[in-house]
Amino acid sequence: MYDLAIIFPCYNEAGRIESTINAYCEYLRSKEAHRKAVLVLVNDGSTDDTRSALERLERYSQGNVTVTSVSYSQNKGKGFAIKQGILSADARVYGFTDADNSYPPDLLTGVLSRLQTADIVIGQRERNKQVSGYSRIRSCISNSLQKIVSGLFQLPFRDTQCGYKFFNKTVATTVLPRVTQDRFSFDIDFLMRAHEMGYTVSTIPISFSHQLNSSITWRDGARYLLDIVPLLDTFRMKHYRSLLIFLFITSTAISLALFGWVMWKGYFFSDDFTWLWHAQKIDSTIGRVLTYHMSTFYSPVINAFYVVFFGIWGYATAAPYFAAGLLVHVFVSFFTGMLVFRLTKSPISAVVSSILIALAGGAYEPLVWIGANMHSIATLFIICAVLLYTYYLSSYSRLSIGASFLFFILALGTKETAIVTPALLLLVFLYNKVSAAALYKHITHAAYWLCVAALSCFYMWQQYVWQSQSIWIESGTWQLQLSALLRIPFVVFDLFIPLALLPPNLANSTAVLLWIGIVTLFIAVIYAFRKEKIVLFGLGWILVTISPTLFFSTATWWEPMASRYTYLPRVGAVIILVGMLHSLVMKNKARYVIGGFVWFVILSVSVQTWVMIRSTTTEYAYVYTTGRTLSHAMEQLRDTVPGMVLVRPDRPFPNNNATIVGAASVIAGIPEQNIEFLKNTEDILLPSQTILLYWDHANKTYAILEANTDN
Repeated sequence: MYDLAIIFPCYNEAGRIESTINAYCEYLRSKEAHRKAVLVLVNDGSTDDTRSALERLERYSQGNVTVTSVSYSQNKGKGFAIKQGILSADARVYGFTDADNSYPPDLLTGVLSRLQTADIVIGQRERNKQVSGYSRIRSCISNSLQKIVSGLFQLPFRDTQCGYKFFNKTVATTVLPRVTQDRFSFDIDFLMRAHEMGYTVSTIPISFSHQLNSSITWRDGARYLLDIVPLLDTFRMKHYRSLLIFLFITSTAISLALFGWVMWKGYFFSDDFTWLWHAQKIDSTIGRVLTYHMSTFYSPVINAFYVVFFGIWGYATAAPYFAAGLLVHVFVSFFTGMLVFRLTKSPISAVVSSILIALAGGAYEPLVWIGANMHSIATLFIICAVLLYTYYLSSYSRLSIGASFLFFILALGTKETAIVTPALLLLVFLYNKVSAAALYKHITHAAYWLCVAALSCFYMWQQYVWQSQSIWIESGTWQLQLSALLRIPFVVFDLFIPLALLPPNLANSTAVLLWIGIVTLFIAVIYAFRKEKIVLFGLGWILVTISPTLFFSTATWWEPMASRYTYLPRVGAVIILVGMLHSLVMKNKARYVIGGFVWFVILSVSVQTWVMIRSTTTEYAYVYTTGRTLSHAMEQLRDTVPGMVLVRPDRPFPNNNATIVGAASVIAGIPEQNIEFLKNTEDILLPSQTILLYWDHANKTYAILEANTDN
């Protein structure tokens, strides 16, 4: 048995290793001659002449110092090399250092002295690394990485990445077998596990000499950050409360940064005025809140929303309505992160999920259009129902499953598309591999599913009765046609890369080729990640949630869904992305694979954000203006008190007469029977006490024309 074994991991070090070994041999023979030492040189799959160089250095074996080498053909990382070196030597004390002589051998005496009272001794480099030969940029990057790691892992020592560490045999035999990271995050993995197992760590300040032509690059720093992801998942589980706070703060900050502007720039338009009119007719009566229908649309939750907000703020300002929508979005982002955490047990996956949902991407409409917030509200209730069900499966808490059922009811009372909720609950059931025996064992669980099934059947029957005579069915807007299934690849692809980038006059043959390409890509991705349950869960989420709106008729068979209809499916898309990234990182895939995927996510988010900004600065700037000018025109009508209002057809949203009727009732107090919608744009002679409401195309504003004035 040796007294001391020093491991030198080597990757393409043929030109520098000899001077390092010569210096260590001379020092050990003169200053530590009483110690029997071995220098283990590990060739970590070098591509130069390192293997031959290490074998030649074995001739330095003399006296109390033995030099030996270990080689293998494939590069597997510094950590793997260190573990192979330790396995090849039996010693009382082990250590490892760099092959380029960055840390001089005269540090050994002090380190070995400290090992008399500590289990591990690690070097701590000076903060100003420029003194040691680092460039200003490299020094800044190194210090930044130190601060990031220190903040994330909350270790009592600063420099975890210093390549100079020594420890006793007990540490080597108990800690190293548990270390899973073999590359740049080996050090932090080793120290975290040793710290958790209660081993004492002593730090020693050291000076080092940075060698030029180092094999470590800035890309390795980026890979280091990726490598610590699984470590965070391992060691931060106990910081659950901190995770929740971080998720909420992140969701809020991103949502406000991207969409906070709607609270002072946004306004009512289109269906917004119809809903305000709807709230006016309900008149805060509880019975009407629970039963009143907007045409064939039944939503007591949305009824309550507009009754409360219209009762307090009226139409004078849209800011509170938008603020409520933003708050709903924050909670959707927050609870999605929690759901992903429950499914993956990965804090990093939870954070990334919350960030991607908060960014909204192509599903931005519920944030910039008040009338579309029913989609985000329904999504919030659906996610809460699913999340609480996952809690129940781990705790069998009756409170959790009761709250899950309550949110299921609220979702059904918000938007008819919430009928997909039982299918999403079933996905969770299958994901957790709940057996049929568990239903019999827990009566509450069985009762939950019976109630969900019964309520779903009743709701579907009621929706059939309500919708069968609706304008959507009679006009053919919604048709149950198998040909609509061909849209699925385009709808799913649009969740990642917006098809709005395609030319509007795409040829049918080009669309077919694109369809084939997308399907081929999906098959390849699904096959590559077929063993990742979370990826398949996300795919199932998308397919389930797009089903109700998939059958809306479109101008072309390849047309994707409107933004508001992608809000709920986007959750599934985010789960897929996060699941794929988590799988790649946890399996320690090659740097270029993870890097390429990260760049794809960045590209996807950037393109979706660009499309969203383009739309909100053009289309929504226009519709907000139409809403404000309509309000202004109605205020003029209120002061005029006309007997009859005629409305020209050449106006924004010409097929939505309810918008005008709603605005007239809410703002001007004009009843519906006093409004007539003209069929053509020809000039007419206005009777007495009749006013014409028209759209001034030149000034892009609503205007009124009174009787007995020039047309």
